[in-house]
Amino acid sequence: MNPTMGHLIRFSGLAIEMLGVWGVYNSIGSKDGGLIQLPGGTTVHWGWIVWAIGFAIWLTGRLIVHGSRTRRKPLVKDDGEPQFRA
Repeated sequence: MNPTMGHLIRFSGLAIEMLGVWGVYNSIGSKDGGLIQLPGGTTVHWGWIVWAIGFAIWLTGRLIVHGSRTRRKPLVKDDGEPQFRA
């Protein structure tokens, strides 16, 4: 994948994260609104689940951008010591 696609995925993940933060903020003071029961009987607000999904998408995009950047290869002088390009 190219870096442009990685940036689009990253920004999409950030938007989804912000939706999750907005949901958590709106749930302050609400006792039972928006709770989802997970296996094992634990209940979690939907905003935290959306935030976690958005974070995973953002992290995926960030790894794509990081993995697609060009690497600097060292130049070797006559004396055998590596010199990096400026």
